[in-house]
Amino acid sequence: MPQRVLVAIDESEQSRRALDEAIDLFPDATLVLLNAFARGPADAAAGVGDDDGELDALRERRHEMLRSTMEGRTHDGAVETVVVFGNPDAALVEYAEENDVDHVVVGSHSGGSLSEILVGSVAEEVVQRAPVSVTVAR
Repeated sequence: MPQRVLVAIDESEQSRRALDEAIDLFPDATLVLLNAFARGPADAAAGVGDDDGELDALRERRHEMLRSTMEGRTHDGAVETVVVFGNPDAALVEYAEENDVDHVVVGSHSGGSLSEILVGSVAEEVVQRAPVSVTVAR
């Protein structure tokens, strides 16, 4: 049974489903909730994240979002939060490669909008490149 399970979390319903799946499948494991972010064009144009203070504030808001995803959920194992700067698929794979992770859980989007296709491609990349087993929650 996996002891450390990496769970990709953003602000989507699919990632919350992934968290629920991880809690159901691995009730005693340590859950590592990971959020990866990169500055978008609007952020870059506004200079958001250009200095360390702004980047630290962004990270803290992301940690708070990760902690809030556990509200109303019960899990017997430990929960850790990790916030990294970078593309989600690469960040998940890199974290799994460089840390003691036994399993990865990601959400999948279904449908046809561009954002759903792009997020679905994150799950696909993680499935193809992760060094451990991956569960894709629908």
